[in-house]
Amino acid sequence: MLIRHEVYGNLKNQLVNSSYEARTFYLLEQIRESRATAAELEELMQIMKANPDPEIIGYIKNYYESHNLPVPGISSSDEHWQNVLQNVMAADKPREEQTFKMEDYQSKTSLRYWWWAAAAAVITVGIAFYFSNQNNAPQQKLTVDPASRHDVPAPSANLATITLDNGQQIYLDSAGNGTLTAVGNVQIVKLADGQIVYKGGSDKIIYNTLSNPRGSRVIDMTLSDGSRVWLNAGSSVSYPVAFIGNERKVSVKGEAFFEVAHNAAKPFIVSKDDMQVKVLGTQFNINAYEDEPDIKVTLIQGSVSVQADRHIKEMVLKAGEQSQLNKVGELKMISNPDIEETMAWKNDKFIFTGNDIRSVMRQLEKWYDVEVEYQGNVTTEEFVGVVPRTANVSEILYKLESTHAVSFEVTDKKILVK
Repeated sequence: MLIRHEVYGNLKNQLVNSSYEARTFYLLEQIRESRATAAELEELMQIMKANPDPEIIGYIKNYYESHNLPVPGISSSDEHWQNVLQNVMAADKPREEQTFKMEDYQSKTSLRYWWWAAAAAVITVGIAFYFSNQNNAPQQKLTVDPASRHDVPAPSANLATITLDNGQQIYLDSAGNGTLTAVGNVQIVKLADGQIVYKGGSDKIIYNTLSNPRGSRVIDMTLSDGSRVWLNAGSSVSYPVAFIGNERKVSVKGEAFFEVAHNAAKPFIVSKDDMQVKVLGTQFNINAYEDEPDIKVTLIQGSVSVQADRHIKEMVLKAGEQSQLNKVGELKMISNPDIEETMAWKNDKFIFTGNDIRSVMRQLEKWYDVEVEYQGNVTTEEFVGVVPRTANVSEILYKLESTHAVSFEVTDKKILVK
């Protein structure tokens, strides 16, 4: 499904500016989760009637029709409402009858909007509401079959391992709950929800490494000081089993989210090669995959300093800001990063807000543990949408193909992008 750029803006502005904001968010979430009652659907239509937006009303209308429900609140005597509905009907006309042109989408500078399972999503607030508009899609045979035997399911288990200082490895998927082992006076415990917890103290620095491979679910660990770390697939973190001295220092590869326990006397330092992030107590995300163009540090709460190397002045971030360090060592600040997109992996989603196909596929590679190859001149179009990370890979590829900007061939765990 393709959505015009101005449509996305209308959706965003309608929701953000509405005086019924909180209630509207709730009602749209009910629809997104397929929990909406008839009364709630009626209420949402009345909200839109009081503050109408043809695009939003059209999507709600399509939701009713796709569920064989009569659209409420439509009276032939309500002239204003009928005018709104006429605009809605105009939005439902075949593409060639509308004021925009198909070739607008085929330029390299256009945005190609696609949505999982025929869902339109308001990315800035994480709200999606379902609609059906498949009749407008150009007719073209898709090469990806969601029922294909070559499908790759989303990870169903956590395949992480802990490597002890003596080289011994603990495989967490096969380890039972309770105490896994002891390192000196420090106990390594696996809780019922799969979280790993370090308990106890030590009088010397002993390092362990938690590795979460590609094709593995997110792993959650609590360090001995109470700080928590979440690791995305294809990531690892090295850390002392207990922190001693005047600092708490860990190193990371890949992507991790930190909730750092406050300790003014002992700053918490996360390093990746020459870059380090220094905090006292805060929440932040670091994306430091080797195949990404930048190392990104996104601050959710508190304050952190980021330093590219010891010869360059520190950059101090406030909540809602992001630093980006490129391959040549240039460090810059982004004042308004998309926090929902940054945190999507931790919330079990893919969120794309204008990603090119290579950026999309890099995420799929790690999550599904697939090999990706490219053939020919790959599209430079950008994709926007929300996809649950529980989806099979073929379902995501099918929706990407439905934009007619890209096609795929899938063989076992290899994806050819054309």
